[in-house]
Amino acid sequence: MKSSSRSVLQNRNVENRPIPSEYFLGGDSKKHSEDNRKQHTASSSSTSNADLITNHLDETTTATAAASKTPQRQWTINDFEIGAPLGRGRFGHVYCVREKKSKYIVALKAIIKDQISTPRLAKQLISEISIQSRLKHPNILRLYGFFHDEQRIFLLLEYAPGGELYRRMQKEKILKETEAAGYVYQLCNALSYLHSKQIIHRDIKPENILIGIYGILKLADFGWSAESTEANKRTTLCGTLDYLAPEMLNGHGYDEKIDLWCLGVFTYEMIVGKPPFDSPTQQDTIRLIRTIDLSFPPNISQHARDLISQLIRRNPQDRMPLNEVIQHQWIVTNANIKAIDENYEKINRSTSINHKDDKDSAYSFMIFFLIFFIQIVITILQFFGVANLGCGFILMVKLFSSGGSKIIVGIIVMIVTLSFGIVAAADGLLLIKINPTNMGF
Repeated sequence: MKSSSRSVLQNRNVENRPIPSEYFLGGDSKKHSEDNRKQHTASSSSTSNADLITNHLDETTTATAAASKTPQRQWTINDFEIGAPLGRGRFGHVYCVREKKSKYIVALKAIIKDQISTPRLAKQLISEISIQSRLKHPNILRLYGFFHDEQRIFLLLEYAPGGELYRRMQKEKILKETEAAGYVYQLCNALSYLHSKQIIHRDIKPENILIGIYGILKLADFGWSAESTEANKRTTLCGTLDYLAPEMLNGHGYDEKIDLWCLGVFTYEMIVGKPPFDSPTQQDTIRLIRTIDLSFPPNISQHARDLISQLIRRNPQDRMPLNEVIQHQWIVTNANIKAIDENYEKINRSTSINHKDDKDSAYSFMIFFLIFFIQIVITILQFFGVANLGCGFILMVKLFSSGGSKIIVGIIVMIVTLSFGIVAAADGLLLIKINPTNMGF
C-alpha cells in the first residue's frame, strides 16, 4: 500500500523516527528554537488557542456536574500508571495507561498545547471532543473524560488492544471476504448510529478503525467529524485523497452520504489491497475519482463487486443506504453476524454498572499481556539467532538434547518463559480490566 496521492490532505505513511522528548509524559515541553523571538510569538499564539480548548473543557465539566447533581472527579496525570506509547496523532501521542485505584486500562491521548497553532485547530479539537464525548456505541471508540495541566491536554479514551486495522492490512496485504464483510457490517452499525444523530465522520479509512476486545471494530478519530443536516450541508474539503467523494472534490455541499462513498472505498481496499483509485500522482487519482473509473481484480466475488459498485456512485442519492448494505447478499453470505451480535452482548454485559463478573475483560487482557510476553521471549530467542517462536522451541529441544552446559542454557530459557507467563497471567486475571465503569465516568 502506498501512497503519494493519499498524502495530499493527510499523510498516510507512518514515519519510523524517534518520538521527540517533549511528547513524552513528564518530558520537556518547553524546548526553544534557535530563534527565541519567533518561538515566543508562536508560543503565545498557541497558548491563547489552547485556552479556548481548556476553557471549553472546564465549562463542560461544570455543566456536567450541575446536570448530574454529583461532583465530577478531577483527574491528574498522577492518577495513572503510564505504559507504552500506542501511536501518534496530529496533536500529540497516545499511551496505554492504568488508573491506579481501579486498575482499569484506558488509552491516554496527550496533546501538547504548543501544537495547537491556530484558532481553526483549536475549534477542530473542541468539535472532536464535543462530538466523541457524547457517543456511546459498541463500534465507536469511547471518550471517557478529559483533563489538562499547564503544558498538555489529556483525553481518556477506550483502549483497543487489537490496534489499527491498517497495521493488520499492511501485514496481510488483503483480507478474506468473510472477515472484511464482518468489518463492513460493524462499520454500518457505527455509521447508522452516527447518522441518526446527524453526525458525519468524513474520514473513514483503515487507520481510523481499531480492533477492540472480542475483535469488535471501533471507529475512531473524530477530528474531521461534523454535524450536518439537509438544511446545513457541509462544504469543507477534508479527509484523505484516496477516499474523497466527487461532491467534495467539486466543492459541492454534501451530507452523511459522503460516508457511504468512503464505506465503498474502505470495502474495496480491504479485499483488493489498495484503494480503488490508487494512482502514481494526485492528479491521476482525482481524475479517476471524478470519472468513477472502477475496476476489480478477477478474484473478487460478484457479490462484493455489486455492493462496492452500489456505494461508489457519483450521485449521492444513488448510493445504497446503510440499512440495505447490511442486508446485501455479500454481507449475509460472508459475515458471521450471529457471532458479532453475541460479542455485542458480551460488551453490553461487561460495561453494565450492575455487572459483577469482570472475568471476560480480565481474560482478554491476560491474553494481551501474554502476547506482550511472547514478544519478550522472541527477543530472548533472537539473541541465540532464532527468527521466530517456533524455531525457538526447536532451539530449546536442541539445547536439552546437546548435553553439557547447553542444558543449563535451555533450563534458563524455559524458566524465563514460565516466569513471564505466570506473571502475565496473574496480572491479567487479578488486575487488568478494560471497562472503566468504576472510574467515575
